[in-house]
This record gives sequence, C-alpha cells and structure tokens, in this order.
Amino acid sequence: MTEILSRLTVVSSLQHASNEEDYDRELYELIAYIKQPTKLNEITRNADLLLDGLNPSLHSVAYLFVFHARVKVLGERLPKDVQPGGHLWKRAIEFLNVFDPIQVRYAGQEWRRLIELVANAAQASSKPFLAVQAVRDAILRLDPASETFTSSHLLLMKLCLVSRSYRHALPVLNKSIYHFPAAPSHAYQAHRQFFLCSEHGSSAAYITHASGFTAQVTYRDHLQYFLYGAMIYMALKEWEGALHLLCIVISCPVANTVSKIMVEAYKKWLLVSLLAKGKIISTPEMINPHVMKVYQSLTLPYVSLADAFENDDTERLRAEVDVGRAIWLADNNMGLVLQVVHAHSKSVVVKLGSTFSAVAIADIAQRIASDLVPSTEVETSISSMVISSLDSTLLHSNSNHKPTMLHFHAGGASNSFGEEHIAFLLDSERLLLTTLAANLDQSNHDLELSSEHLQFLRRAKNASEISSGKFVMKFKDDISSWDVDEDIMSGVH
Repeated sequence: MTEILSRLTVVSSLQHASNEEDYDRELYELIAYIKQPTKLNEITRNADLLLDGLNPSLHSVAYLFVFHARVKVLGERLPKDVQPGGHLWKRAIEFLNVFDPIQVRYAGQEWRRLIELVANAAQASSKPFLAVQAVRDAILRLDPASETFTSSHLLLMKLCLVSRSYRHALPVLNKSIYHFPAAPSHAYQAHRQFFLCSEHGSSAAYITHASGFTAQVTYRDHLQYFLYGAMIYMALKEWEGALHLLCIVISCPVANTVSKIMVEAYKKWLLVSLLAKGKIISTPEMINPHVMKVYQSLTLPYVSLADAFENDDTERLRAEVDVGRAIWLADNNMGLVLQVVHAHSKSVVVKLGSTFSAVAIADIAQRIASDLVPSTEVETSISSMVISSLDSTLLHSNSNHKPTMLHFHAGGASNSFGEEHIAFLLDSERLLLTTLAANLDQSNHDLELSSEHLQFLRRAKNASEISSGKFVMKFKDDISSWDVDEDIMSGVH
C-alpha cells in the first residue's frame, strides 16, 4: 500500500510550472498505472487509506480515480455513504471545492461522473440545494469564463429550479456561452501543438466530446438550458434577462418543425414582453415567417391575452384570463399571467396619474377590481405599487366619510442614472463586445468563414475557371459581398 501511495503522489500540481511536456507525460503515465487491472484491484481494496493519504488539490487525478474505485466497492447506484451527511459525500464536496483545474483536464469523464453523482445523491435524499453550490463552483473552477456549454450547465439549472435557489445560478447564467463542445475531428487545430496542461485561449480547446467533461449535448439540451435560465430570471423578476434568453430559444434555426420547447418559450416570451415593456416587442428578424405562423397558431390564448393588454381593454383582459385559466395552469404559467394582470392594473393607475393629481381608491377599484384582484385588496395592491416604484403617496383620512386618496407626484418617477452607473454599464458592454469579437474569429475559423479561407476559395475558383478557358468576372475584395450559404443549421430538428 505504501508503494502505491508513493506512486499516486509522485505527480503534484506544484510541478506544473516547471516543465509542461514532462508534466503532461507523467499524468498520462499515472492514469495508465492506475488502470492496470492488478493495480486497480489493490487500489480498490485500500481506497479509504489511500484517500486519507492523498491531497485533493495536489493529487486531483489520483484522488478522482481512487474515489470512484471506493464508490464502486459499495455496489449500489447511490450508496448511503455518498448521500448528504455520509463520509464519501463530504469527500466529494471537499474535492469539488479544491481540485486543481489543470490536472482534471486529464480526467474529464471522472470529473463529470462525480458532478452527476453529487447531484443525483442530493436529489435522491430530497435535498437538491446541497448540491447546487458545489456543482456551480466546480463548473467555474474548471472554466472560470464558463464559455463552453456542457451537460453540467443544464444540470445546474435543473438543480436551481428544483431547489428554488435561483440566485445561486447567476454566477454561471450571467456569463455568455460562445462554444459548444467540438467533436474530435473538429477540435481546435490551433491548439494541437500544445499540451492539455498548457494555457489555452479558450476552454473549448480542452472541453470537447472526447474529453469526457460533458455528456453528448443535443439541440434539445441547448434549448432547455436557455429556457430554464429564462425561468430563473423570471423567478427573480429580471425580465430583460428572461427576454434575452427566450429570444435565443424562439429564434433557433429549424428546418421543417418547431419543437415543443420553442413553443413553450414563445408563450412565456409573450407574457414576459408585457411585463418588461408593457407591450409585445418585435420578434427577431431571423425568425422565418412560416415559424411565426406556427407559433401564433399554437398560442392563440396567449396572443388574445396580449392583445387585450396592449389595447388597454380591462374587461376583455379579465375575460381572457378567466376563460384560459385551465390553459395557464396546464402550462405552469398561471403565476406569470397573474403578474400580467397586476402589471395592467399598475398601467391603469399610472395613466390616471397623467390626467388627475389625486384619485380616490374607491374609483380606482372600479377600474381594476376583478376576481383576481378583489376590491377589498385594491388598496393593498396599490400600496405595494407605491412602495416598489409608483411615484405617488397614499393619504388616509381620519374621518370615515372621507375616502383614502392616491396623490400623484408632479413630474413622475425619475428613471435617470448617475454618470458612474452609466460609465459602468458602458464599460461592461465594451468588455462583452471585445470577448464576442475574439470568439467570432474562432467561430469563423471553425466554420471555414474566415477571410483567409474565403480568399483561398476565390483564388482556387479563379484558377479552375481560367484553366478551363471560361470567362470569369473579378470578385470584389469585400468579403461581405460573398453569397455564403445561410442554411448552416438545416440538419437540426
């Protein structure tokens, strides 16, 4: 056992800075050593003692393999010792907090298995929240920019929704995703001269299908991630963020069919548009007119509700809400619909403020009271509006004969921002655009749309036509004049 522990600790993360080539070779040799049947049997028999002797931050690869060997001995799919409170659960959480992100590049499949084990164990014990922070921090530890989509991203969103720990998703959700895991044949050629332990410009260089860091991700996984992310933003009432992610889903290129996920996203997009903008915003121009017709035909109750809202038809809005109650409940959108009703009530009150300086609560109740907002609750509803953002004051009279009045402030609410806040927003946008531009260059390279590749095709075509004796017109040097095939995603269903 001493000999094996000595061999498992021979490669430490402290060696990385010395010589990348040697470090790379030693890690591959270590993995080959662990996988030898005779050594693996011995490791399995002494797993507990070996785990005690390994430092998860210095010997991350060895620790991962030994941990899985220890779990395998228990024989069950989710042993009690792996569930929250168990001895192996504590070891797993410790590892995910401190593992070396460079070393685990050599054990991607084992890393993902541990992430999934922790998530499944927490859900099996009805304590999904206990896995949220560990999974989130592990994703960011491996890829601080979180720029490459993996199956663990989708798993995190599910955990946050199930446990209602919405804000815990934001450190990952707020980051922009630029890459999807590449197939082995499409891995970054620009990085092939480097080692896994080398510094890479993008996590897409080592997070691939071959690396094991992600299960096979599909078109459906991609849509689900953004839909779940939008639902998290909705729960936090961050409507702009929700709209952005829903737009990604509903504008996803399709060939002949629209998926159910996209239809569900469009329903939510209609409701969130009303909550964020007070109207239905224009859909992205990239959506095919045929797709829009399909959306509208499958979401008629939502379209009618939105139309009543936009036309400020209070009676019709109440009727639409009541008639479609079973639909809202079946789609799990009743909460959003109730917020739309509240938003419409607020818009009615705001419009009253543009005409009157003060209005009696009883008069307001006649306009906005309904089965969903009884007249007895109108004052409470208006109080919440005043507290949140309505620029007005509620005045209560000591006399029972005088009604409670809502006084509107002159000039309305101020939406101006300080210079420092505006400067911060501009700087954030600048950083996002800089990152986007850098990743667009790599995407163009992968899709063979770079200027160099297009110029090569142009020269090849010219040479071919000249050699065949055909007359050829000169191409413009402006690459934007090229007629590139736009149906890149035609094979996606």
